[in-house]
Amino acid sequence: MGVHGFCEHSGRYADFGRFLAENGFTFCMYDLRGHGRSAGSDDRGFVRDFELFVRDVGAFIEFASRRYGAELVHFLGHSMGGLIAVY
Repeated sequence: MGVHGFCEHSGRYADFGRFLAENGFTFCMYDLRGHGRSAGSDDRGFVRDFELFVRDVGAFIEFASRRYGAELVHFLGHSMGGLIAVY
């Protein structure tokens, strides 16, 4: 699963997702709150508390782990998504 960067959206990684799928992997992403097609502030990219990003990602990891098995879930973050990943 992946987490995109600031002022990006999950659709930017469609080609990468297709590449992974063609090579036997499942790739899951979603739009961070305030980004892409997600709900959030009228000021796109704004979040009241960075911890909200972290909690959302934690919930998504739990979802993916239940769906695919925790041992099969690998986590990748790009740019701000990388910061969220190591937070």
